[in-house]
Amino acid sequence: MRNIFLKTILLAVIVAISAFTACNDTSSPMTNPMEPTNIMATSINESTVKLKWTASVSEKDTNFKGYILEISSASGGPMTPMNILKSQNPISITNLTEGVVYTFSLKSVTNDGMKSDMAASVNWAPARRFTTPSIRVYEFQSTRGSGLELLNATDNAPKCLTVIDGDRWDLALDTRNDSNEVGSPKASGYTDANYKFNNGKLAKDFTIYKVIDNVTSLDDIYDSQAIDKYADSAQKMVNFTTKTKGFVMLAKTQEGNFAKIFVKDNSGVILQGTAKDRFIECEISYQKTKWVPYASINTGTKVIKNNSLK
Repeated sequence: MRNIFLKTILLAVIVAISAFTACNDTSSPMTNPMEPTNIMATSINESTVKLKWTASVSEKDTNFKGYILEISSASGGPMTPMNILKSQNPISITNLTEGVVYTFSLKSVTNDGMKSDMAASVNWAPARRFTTPSIRVYEFQSTRGSGLELLNATDNAPKCLTVIDGDRWDLALDTRNDSNEVGSPKASGYTDANYKFNNGKLAKDFTIYKVIDNVTSLDDIYDSQAIDKYADSAQKMVNFTTKTKGFVMLAKTQEGNFAKIFVKDNSGVILQGTAKDRFIECEISYQKTKWVPYASINTGTKVIKNNSLK
């Protein structure tokens, strides 16, 4: 009887110790990891999108491994998921197709394969980038052209044009009366009350959705929403007389092509060079596929206008 009693006590102790150990074992959490948040995207070129996000709060757990990125598009279906280390933030996604809207969904994953219940997702489309040769638009007094066509069909690149071809301008630079402005040709002083140039040609629409100041690189302009989701949109001119740092305009051409125009500074100076050939220097991210504002497809054909502006 005594042996049976001792064995019973010993078994109870072993069970209690096992239960205590299981309750305090943190190496294999029983719950799924938390998802990352605030995922954002930017277009690097016509085949590359860059993503960044706020790390999952579960990264501090010893069992946390990293992330898994699922990529899909309406036209091509899902792609092979990518495993991402927690140190790989931001990350560039390559071998994409220009103008195709992709859905990027990011989940957390543990060493034992458990995934977060939710994903951080963003829709985005790669867009081409124009940086070289130097893209310059010249002041009013110059003979080199004060307007920019964002994509010239012959050159397959941006082209600076004089006012005689103002009807082809997407972007206008006006330096008259010591007021340095860049923006929509219809909002500039180059046109009359009917939006026509002196030669009778009609200026194009150019909608500016947002202006971002103090920019040093177009690669830094991430977003989580489509350009056309910004409510403060208008055909307007941006005054940069007092600006000393570069700035970006999120915009759309009359034809429905969305773009990011980065106006650079050179050692704190926006309007560079010497009179009468001073200029602004630009870098452009341009979506060649119409009605794709980087983050979502606009299924309509609306051209936003503001007829209160000249």
